[in-house]
Amino acid sequence: MSCALLQGVDMLARKEKPLKLFDLALAAAFRQIVSHNLAESGLKKLRGTEQQRTAMRSAQLADTACAKGLEVMRTAQACVHLALATAFAAVWGWHLTPQANSQEVAKKFGWFFNYLTFFSFSVQLIQFFVCLLADIKPKRQLVSISNDLSCSVFGMAVFVTISYYYLLFKGEIEDSDKAPAWISPVLHSGNVLAAVADLWVSKPNRTFHMRALVLSQSLVIGYLGWCIAAKHVNGSFPYDFMNDMEQPSGMMKTAAALMAIVAAIFMLARVSLVPKHSKAHSA
Repeated sequence: MSCALLQGVDMLARKEKPLKLFDLALAAAFRQIVSHNLAESGLKKLRGTEQQRTAMRSAQLADTACAKGLEVMRTAQACVHLALATAFAAVWGWHLTPQANSQEVAKKFGWFFNYLTFFSFSVQLIQFFVCLLADIKPKRQLVSISNDLSCSVFGMAVFVTISYYYLLFKGEIEDSDKAPAWISPVLHSGNVLAAVADLWVSKPNRTFHMRALVLSQSLVIGYLGWCIAAKHVNGSFPYDFMNDMEQPSGMMKTAAALMAIVAAIFMLARVSLVPKHSKAHSA
């Protein structure tokens, strides 16, 4: 529209008939106004284009920084999981030595898996290797499996530590003199410290989804099923309190109590660590 006005003013100025001084002044004023509008319009377009370019550059820089941040976080997770997997594998490997197999429990059916401590420790060992694999190849399904496995074993690890030190304080258990002094602290304290380290380094990926709770309850049932099999073959349960209880009601009470405690620890972690607006809370 501005260009059309400018052309009209030029045609008016080129008329053969002489114009009055007022008309010439008016034409000149119009020309100046239109020229100014055209120049300002072009400047706005130029500024708009420059702003778009600046916004695009800012977005690219933000994307690059975000990608680098994720890479650093993934590297930190991989380092922690590698260290934990290596340490747990070394401790688990000790149970294959002649010194470990000289213990009475190693000679019975069920081996060291008869104890909840070693059972949960073995699940944690698998967890850390799965987490390490998910750090190296962060595929969606693999990350989801590592998340659920980590959250499911957390409650069991915490229960093992609490129950061990409670019974130790009451004087109802004693550490084996056939095992190195460092074995018991690693199995009963290192397990929960490792679980906390995994939560700390992988917190955004630890959702405590309800399917992980189902998995944790399945692990409890699986362990108690193993205990029943050991009782059938060995003639006694791994723990004395189980042998003192009237069966099968005693096993049912043990299962109910253990499942309830593990579920309570799981839900406490879910409420404490997972943001309320997270999708996991709606599951």
